Amino acid sequence: MNSKTADKPNSLQKALYGVRKLESGGRPKYRVDWDIVERMAQTHMTIEEICSVMGVDDNVLAAECLKDNSIPLGKFVEAMKQGGKMGLRRQLYKMAVEENNVTAAIHLSKHWLGMHDRKEVSVEASHTLHLQALQSLLTKDDAGAEKMIDITPVEEVLDEEEA
Repeated sequence: MNSKTADKPNSLQKALYGVRKLESGGRPKYRVDWDIVERMAQTHMTIEEICSVMGVDDNVLAAECLKDNSIPLGKFVEAMKQGGKMGLRRQLYKMAVEENNVTAAIHLSKHWLGMHDRKEVSVEASHTLHLQALQSLLTKDDAGAEKMIDITPVEEVLDEEEA
């Protein structure tokens, strides 16, 4: 991410996403609203997307995460993503059980219970060719006359030539 945008979050970003530049001498410091970062991570946003929305560089957010949460940013975001998955499972279960949503119930039964709606079909194929029937087929040559198609298997032709 461009460091110029990291230095100057706009007022919309400040208001909506909880990044506030603290005025002091030296390098600008940011106060990050971790509840907002958590909600974005729960929707499976990447670190780059979170930083872009918040208007800070990923290095700044990583440093702030270590300082405020005592955990690396990647682990923080991954833990929040797991929380988002749990919420999604809980909502899907609620839809299937409490709201009688048939589609949700089918999805859960397939994925949690291993059920499936495929029918297993076994097919036995016969490779036996009826040479008499195939040899009776006719085709036309260049002159338009009907002629028989030679469908003798290559192995039989070779055996006849050797004999």
